[in-house]
Amino acid sequence: KYVLTLSLLVQCFGILGLMTLAQTPFLWLVVPIHGLAHGGMGAVWPLLVQDSFGLKHFGAIFGLTNVATIGSSLLGPIMMGISFDVTGSYNSGFAGVIAIFLIGSVVLQLARPMYREATPGKAVAAT
Repeated sequence: KYVLTLSLLVQCFGILGLMTLAQTPFLWLVVPIHGLAHGGMGAVWPLLVQDSFGLKHFGAIFGLTNVATIGSSLLGPIMMGISFDVTGSYNSGFAGVIAIFLIGSVVLQLARPMYREATPGKAVAAT
């Protein structure tokens, strides 16, 4: 969860860079770092689900999280387009994404695993 939180926070800085450095050469420094943080989520997310819920429930829970991701992937571009049409800039949409990522980072740090390992390979309910 710490790596995923770091990924979200680095993405926040990357988006902030898109907002403030778009007309400068420094943007070329920010974009690859943002891209690595964004890509890292794909590798870390399944591990977080497995660590939090165990392998027994991994398929069902990971599938549900992917459905939520599909929803945001469908609505995100539309909302960004509306943001641009209304304000003439993507900045308000980017600010909304930063707010969502910051909330996600806080909630992620507050989350606790649903189980703990009592013996290797045998999950028990967390106390």
